[in-house]
Amino acid sequence: MKNDGARIDLGRLRIDNVAPTSILPNEFRSWNWFYGDDTRTIMVSDIDELIDASLSKVINNGEELDFKYSSEENTFEFTLGKGWHNVGIILTDSAGNSNNIQERENMHIGFFWLWLIGSASVVLAAATSVAMVYYVAKKRRLESE
Repeated sequence: MKNDGARIDLGRLRIDNVAPTSILPNEFRSWNWFYGDDTRTIMVSDIDELIDASLSKVINNGEELDFKYSSEENTFEFTLGKGWHNVGIILTDSAGNSNNIQERENMHIGFFWLWLIGSASVVLAAATSVAMVYYVAKKRRLESE
């Protein structure tokens, strides 16, 4: 007699048709600027069920990123470096249900916006100075006639 009459588990079946849900951090949004050159860790929290880390993905600018999943803390985190990022997340549970979190576009880590604002301020100040000189000179010309 095989197995001495003991029960044999041939596999596991999970019946579930609901995709996992989670809470995203406030700074994980399109057109967000992370000031400074330091890397940023984004943590997705309060995942409501176990996810399958082999099927879940983080896609940044078309390439997969490494991530850390903690089933004990129900968190999923990944790190972004300096530069522009378009990030999408796919959370897939063990039953195969996926939550495709909409891609966040044009997030930037670095001083780009600071340089843009500074440059725009310099151009605006120069344009204002040129306009003032032009109008003062025009006014003096009209007064002298």
